[in-house]
Amino acid sequence: MKKNIFMIAAAAVLSVSCAAAEESVFGALAAGARFAADAAAPPPVPLFTDAAPAVVFVPDYWPQPASGKPAVFNYFNKGGLPANMTSVFSRQPDGTVWQDDYLNGKWKDRWLLRYDPLRGVVEFGDDYPSSGAEAAILGPVKKMRFRSGGEILWGGHQPVGGKLECGIYLDVLASHMLPGQAVAQKGHQSVWFAKVLPFFEDVLGRRHGETLMLFYQQDWNGGVPIGALYWMEKGVGPVQLQWAGNYQLVGEPMAAAPQ
Repeated sequence: MKKNIFMIAAAAVLSVSCAAAEESVFGALAAGARFAADAAAPPPVPLFTDAAPAVVFVPDYWPQPASGKPAVFNYFNKGGLPANMTSVFSRQPDGTVWQDDYLNGKWKDRWLLRYDPLRGVVEFGDDYPSSGAEAAILGPVKKMRFRSGGEILWGGHQPVGGKLECGIYLDVLASHMLPGQAVAQKGHQSVWFAKVLPFFEDVLGRRHGETLMLFYQQDWNGGVPIGALYWMEKGVGPVQLQWAGNYQLVGEPMAAAPQ
């Protein structure tokens, strides 16, 4: 859930420091509507209801797997057809959480996550499969690690309707990449905490409890921003997502069914 997990093979970036900034609400927007195409301006976000909390603690909406008991989410299209996508969250001995993503049964990437009581969900590294000549040099896995204070931030205590922006700093010595990959890429991520729903019904007709709508876009080397709109159920994790590019929702939502 930072860079689009199956649409971006991202490398680390050298950019400005992370800073949270609350954005004004630009108008009501239905959950399936399209965001503004102007990449230079923040997209409009849905208004939240009076019953919704004004501030959320983002880790409460991410999976919290127990040691030895991974949280597995299989994605389905409307009508119940498998999307052939799976995300597996597993607790590591050091307390961190690994998110492994699979497409058509093949491992695509791994996000290394730390749940911090102040900074919230902190992504401190990524792993990707190597291939071809790259694999001959690096082995089967390419590892990206970010400097302390320069990680990808997904949010801690955030105002609903607010925004978190983050630049990412690569820890070159801790990473395992080709030399050119370590310096050639830079990027930026924006996360909007768009709306809190007291309950939510996904495209499979399943009913969920309190759900945070989280919209993010991430661009690399000045390219087109890419990301997704996530529906994250409190105490569970992702229960639905829809891809997005250049502030436009793409395709149809997919439900994530916990195993």
